[in-house]
Amino acid sequence: MFVDRIELRNFKSFRDAKIKLVNGVSCVIGPNGSGKCVRGDSLVWLASGETKTIEELVETALENGSNAEMDDGTLTLDNPLGISVWSLNPETLQMEEKMVQAFVKRSSPNELYEVTTRTGNKIVATGYHPLMTLQDGKLAALKAEELREGTFIAAPRRMEFRGRDYSPLRELIEWRTGLYVEAKPLEKRMRRVKNEKGRTWKQLAEDAGVPLNAVKGLLDGQSIEVYHANKLARIAGLSETEKKELFKDVHSRNSRKKTRIPTELTPELARFLGYVVSEGRVVENEVFFYNSDENLLKDFENVARKTFNCTVTRCNYKGKEFVVVPSKTVYKILEKCFGFKKNQHSREKTISKNLENAETHVIAEFLSALYDGDGTIHGSQVSYCTASEALAQGIKRLLLRTGVTASLKPCLKCATNTDKKIKRKYYRVTAYGKENAAKLAGHLKLLSKEKHKRLLKLALRKKTCKATDLVPGVNKEIRNYLKNNGFSDRKLKKIKPGRIRAYYENRCLPTRAGLKAVARLLNGVGAVTEAEEVSCLAESGVYWDKVTSIKKVDGEQWVYDLCVEGNHNFLCEGLFVHNSNVVDALMFAFGESRLRSMRVKKSTDLIFHNAKAGEAVVEFREGDKTHPVKRALKRDGKTRYLLDGKRVKKYVIDEFLAKHNISMNNVIKQGEVQRIVEMSGNERRELIDFVANISEYEEKKEEALKELAKVEATLKEARLVLSDKEGFLAELKAEKEAAEKYVAYDKEFKECRATTAETDAAALEKEFKELIEKADKADEQENALKARLKEVEAALEKTDREKDEVNGEITERSRGRNLEVQREMQEYFNALERAKAVIEDKREVRKRLEERLRDKNVEVTRAGGELQGVERLLKTAEEELESISKILDSEEGKLNALQSKEKTFSQEFLDAKKTIQECEEGMAKARERLGELQGELAALQATKDAKEKELERLRRGFAGEDFEQQKKELERLENAAQK
Repeated sequence: MFVDRIELRNFKSFRDAKIKLVNGVSCVIGPNGSGKCVRGDSLVWLASGETKTIEELVETALENGSNAEMDDGTLTLDNPLGISVWSLNPETLQMEEKMVQAFVKRSSPNELYEVTTRTGNKIVATGYHPLMTLQDGKLAALKAEELREGTFIAAPRRMEFRGRDYSPLRELIEWRTGLYVEAKPLEKRMRRVKNEKGRTWKQLAEDAGVPLNAVKGLLDGQSIEVYHANKLARIAGLSETEKKELFKDVHSRNSRKKTRIPTELTPELARFLGYVVSEGRVVENEVFFYNSDENLLKDFENVARKTFNCTVTRCNYKGKEFVVVPSKTVYKILEKCFGFKKNQHSREKTISKNLENAETHVIAEFLSALYDGDGTIHGSQVSYCTASEALAQGIKRLLLRTGVTASLKPCLKCATNTDKKIKRKYYRVTAYGKENAAKLAGHLKLLSKEKHKRLLKLALRKKTCKATDLVPGVNKEIRNYLKNNGFSDRKLKKIKPGRIRAYYENRCLPTRAGLKAVARLLNGVGAVTEAEEVSCLAESGVYWDKVTSIKKVDGEQWVYDLCVEGNHNFLCEGLFVHNSNVVDALMFAFGESRLRSMRVKKSTDLIFHNAKAGEAVVEFREGDKTHPVKRALKRDGKTRYLLDGKRVKKYVIDEFLAKHNISMNNVIKQGEVQRIVEMSGNERRELIDFVANISEYEEKKEEALKELAKVEATLKEARLVLSDKEGFLAELKAEKEAAEKYVAYDKEFKECRATTAETDAAALEKEFKELIEKADKADEQENALKARLKEVEAALEKTDREKDEVNGEITERSRGRNLEVQREMQEYFNALERAKAVIEDKREVRKRLEERLRDKNVEVTRAGGELQGVERLLKTAEEELESISKILDSEEGKLNALQSKEKTFSQEFLDAKKTIQECEEGMAKARERLGELQGELAALQATKDAKEKELERLRRGFAGEDFEQQKKELERLENAAQK
């Protein structure tokens, strides 16, 4: 019987894997150093934003943890510093923080593999070192030795994390810099500490670790060196805020001109650093900046003054202007806090880790000054060229913080500031395409007008550049998704964009925008699950970097490994790396319970990512029959064993394996090959016999011989008993004498102890009485304080009562005033209502009057009756007019009274004022109507006079007038009366 196949589901780094084995010795074997092992100088990007070599991480953990020795190295499962790294989630394809579970140091093989990608990422690892790729839309692993040029492997698209706060002041005061500070507040605090502790100045100086002369100078009012002042500040117990205020302004030994030390890494300081890195030069106690752009020179001067509050000098040499910052403080800040060196060559420039860990907006300011100074924007490329590979790598990492994926390539070029045009090796960091240009335009604040114009032109250009952000290994899945949802090649011809058809026909790799278009198309036909999978790939945090070269390099003494919780991968040299766990799975299925042997801390670490359970199946073949052995583990720690598809106990698995001579010894784990190779022939034969269970009979033989030896030893012991008895009697006699001495000494000891106890009791009793007296005094003080407290509480209660009385009186008065105001308001509103009622009555009277006037039809034949009617109407009108006039006078008086009252009120009576205005308008209309009535009355009076004359004429009987003429005149008068 032999192991025919191994199946893994959600086990460690495997989501689903099947491994076929052949007949023979059932073992999984790899060369020494196989697994996730990289060279010691490989940079690991920590979750905090720092980058450290894997050698430093592992060696530190081994120094501070409990280690386990292996045949070819050492490992520790301890993480004493709580190191966490960036890891790729295989489900969501997004980056996340994960803790390191194990640190491993192993012997290196003779050959390592150097893998280089299109963007310049480079990693050196063992041949069995797996890197992440994409196959059929799923994350997969390929060993370094299996990679080929053109293979796409996983790299991050963007690094997003909260920057770490950094204070140059806090770091600078820890160094001997030769800077001095005036520390009068520190002097006062030290005098207070001296009085409180009762120490001499010499003793305080020794406690702080500073020379006595420095303390004496401080007491004499002299400036003190910053380094010594910081030590004294610790003794004095100054807070961080007080330290910031104390060390805010410093000066050099020979100058009293003060310079400010920044308390944090501000955008202005970052911009200053960018100028110095790009076009600056640092010499002892001076910083130079060279550029021909006036805007940049002015900006450098401004940020220097604003950041350091120092002197800035504009100089001119042979017609070329430059800026000098003559300050020892600035020089020391650049040297101690940001790694600048005196007379540093351009090949030695780097980016400080303190800057790499800053917030994104601070990094953007640094990059702005950097590209303003020495960057290039040409065509579809934004690039920066430098002689320092370390600086180029740092710029590439900083660009990744802004979401820009840049490439780093070596090139040959001449330095621009030399007369000898000799081509030397440089390193060019290039951000290619309009998408990266748009991201840079959103982050960089370029002051160079020409560069700013070119960057915007590139970001806004309509013509697209050749796509580099492609997603490999998904065309087959896209074709299946589209085909299963009714899309054919002919149907896709009518669908835009046309690139979807190109993906369907596998003519090109999809871009992220293209994948989003495919997802929208699938969503439109209800294929939600497939659309989500495509969207996951489109929005992933992975940039698929193409391998450009693979070559073998010489091995070193050690290679290093990190085991990462959950995802089993981490970010190293800009690439995601992870390891295989086949042997761990085999041991797991065989019932291995020691977690350390499977390189994990807890059982749930054996389960793939967020899966509910992990399982491993080892299928044995015996002739035509197969016997699958399965072990499953749930997140709650429960384990289940199955044999031939039936659930069994662990001992049944053990018996099955023992029956077929299979045990853990059949598995040669990583690191044991070297030990086997170095064995002697006899040792190797013993190992083979043990694995084949031949050594079982030899063990039984050895056990029998051991039993025989035991019997012979028993006989020898019996012969020696008699001689031992004689010696025993002698020993008893000696013990008797010793016991008698012990009794005497014990009695003397008890007497001494009693005397000592009596002395101690007297001292304790005296101390107890003193404590009682002190307690009595404390009680008296407490009672006095309580009495005083009661007096204060009584006074407070009296004050509260007086306050309540005053408040009540105030409330009562305000309530009476409010009632009075409300009463006046009510009277005012009632008067308004009455005025409105009177006006309405007058309007009714006016209507009736108009009706009466219209109803008066004067008949010409009854002139006398008409005249009397006119007289009566006239009299009635006069009476009504007189009555209306009286009412108007009365209402006008009331109106005047209301208006006088209205003046005493403010905004609260605006509505009443509006009503008054309406009353005034009504009265004005009434006056107008009165005028009209008076006019009508005058007309009626004239008519009356005319009628009287007519009657008089009729009485006289004028013969000269014609009857028809009189009739017409009568009709005219009748019409006039009707009008």
